[in-house]
Amino acid sequence: MQPVLRLAIIGGLGALASACAILEPSVIDSDSIISNSNATIRVDVMEQLTGERYDQFRASNYGSYPICVQVVFDGTFYAGGGYSMGSTFKVPPGQTFDIGYVDYPARYEVQARLWSPRSDGACGTYSG
Repeated sequence: MQPVLRLAIIGGLGALASACAILEPSVIDSDSIISNSNATIRVDVMEQLTGERYDQFRASNYGSYPICVQVVFDGTFYAGGGYSMGSTFKVPPGQTFDIGYVDYPARYEVQARLWSPRSDGACGTYSG
């Protein structure tokens, strides 16, 4: 492969990557639900290029041990566009995971849960 051709291919891939980044949703607001020195559970209000919005829940582990996290609806809720909530995630140290979302229009409250894994390493069921 000629050097000029190789640069053209690399340049084309860079343009494609830039176009994909532009199509990504934007964070327009963010709020911490739980925050301590080892972990944060937050909700980011996301906006698509089409103007559609949704709440994206994320958990970050700043500690040196895995954590278990979960976000669940608290009481009655309305999520007209769809949702994914209630799953339990084990987040390794230094990682951030998307742990749920709620599409707009929506009206709801949540409970965020954060706990340590059992002695066998599994998250099990939250008991708080």
